[in-house]
Amino acid sequence: MQWANVNVAFRVHVDTPTIVAHRLREQLRGRPQFEWQPWTEAANYLLANKLSAEEAAVYADRSIAIEDRFENEMTKSVALRRLGRPDAAAEAEDRAIRIGTQAQIHDFARGLQTQGRQDEAFVLFRASIMKDPQTWLARNDAARLAVGRGDFASAIKEMKLAVQAAPPAMKTQLLDLLRRLEANNDINK
Repeated sequence: MQWANVNVAFRVHVDTPTIVAHRLREQLRGRPQFEWQPWTEAANYLLANKLSAEEAAVYADRSIAIEDRFENEMTKSVALRRLGRPDAAAEAEDRAIRIGTQAQIHDFARGLQTQGRQDEAFVLFRASIMKDPQTWLARNDAARLAVGRGDFASAIKEMKLAVQAAPPAMKTQLLDLLRRLEANNDINK
């Protein structure tokens, strides 16, 4: 602030994550309480902002009770891991992988990669491949694993197979990845 020749500095601090968490609790009282997505989204918000992992686990359980899905089982797994319950977290993750589609697993793994969590992503890519090793997604995931090992020759081979098996809408994107591989660029970044 400034008045004539007087300057007064002051700091304004708002704890946005805590305020939003409080508003989430209020919003989960209406119609959204009967749908799985709002509970999972609220749990993910709490986890992303390093707020209450206990509350996130409760929200994930509410979501699962409404409709058990890959997304809410993975959220539960993250919450349980943060709570220091690795066995229960692994159980939830295993369940998520069993009920998830190959595309859900792949997309979640890619999200982990954008967060710099390569090792966790690689575990999920392997799980995706196990679902059906002949799909274009499995070939894409195999290429990503090969790059992680520094084996660009295998990655190129797998990506070429992915391009052949992919639906037309995905071919351009996969061809771009193939060009990057041929230039020895890490497609996992």
